[in-house]
Amino acid sequence: MGFARELAEEAVGKTGGAGVAAAIEYIDSGRGGGGGEEKKVVRVKCDECGKVFKSNDDASFHAFKSDHSSFSEVEGVEDAAPLTEEQLRDRKFELLDKIAKFREKKRLEMEMEAIAEEKKRREEGRKVGTIRAEMRDVEMKRATEERMRDIVLQKESKARLLKQIKADREAMRERRKGDVTPTTQPQPQPPPPPPTDNTQCHIQVRWPDGRCFTHKFDADEPLATVRDWITNKLLEEDNRSVQVKLSSTIPKKQYTSSDMDQSLKQLGLCPSTCLFARVMNSQSDFSVY
Repeated sequence: MGFARELAEEAVGKTGGAGVAAAIEYIDSGRGGGGGEEKKVVRVKCDECGKVFKSNDDASFHAFKSDHSSFSEVEGVEDAAPLTEEQLRDRKFELLDKIAKFREKKRLEMEMEAIAEEKKRREEGRKVGTIRAEMRDVEMKRATEERMRDIVLQKESKARLLKQIKADREAMRERRKGDVTPTTQPQPQPPPPPPTDNTQCHIQVRWPDGRCFTHKFDADEPLATVRDWITNKLLEEDNRSVQVKLSSTIPKKQYTSSDMDQSLKQLGLCPSTCLFARVMNSQSDFSVY
């Protein structure tokens, strides 16, 4: 029969290290915590491989790892025997597995935190973009209002300027009216009325070069007299003798040799008329008024 480690250490400490006999005597006297009895604890044993585990968690981990399913409870001392190499290896694998699971859990937590941070950043970015768009709209609205206000001010200023210019022109016009003395303008004299005497016929002649001559004939004189007068005038002015052919627009008529013996009154040329003379065998026309 042995003693528990804690009880043995307590006995050695209480006896001041006097020796094994003193420590055993201390334990047998009942002054130790164990009262000379080893403290019993319940352990879990794997019936398939014979391994003993301190707790149900260790046994569950062993079952998960080895697919063993038969376990039983056994009594054991508190200070179990030192672990074997296989138990140490299993414990190492267990710790490594726990570390790997912890790291994986930590990685997932960090990824979730990163995703949450990214969502938060994007949401804040959208909010910032919305705020900036609203600020741009406000600035554009303010700029538009300022432009409209400037346009109104320019229109008002232009209207005042035009009004002032108009007033200045009116004042200048009034001053000029006061300074200028009215003068009488000569009225144009109306042309003399055509003669109403049916005993005479007033004829005007315009030559091809623009010269104009007039002459009065008796109403009873034949048209041949007018023709001879035109022929003599051409001879006098141009020093040439030609034969002319006469026509008129009012009345519209071409005069032939049979009309030369009729009087001016009979031909309806009184009291005045307009004749056209054309030199025979020539394309030159002479206007006669």
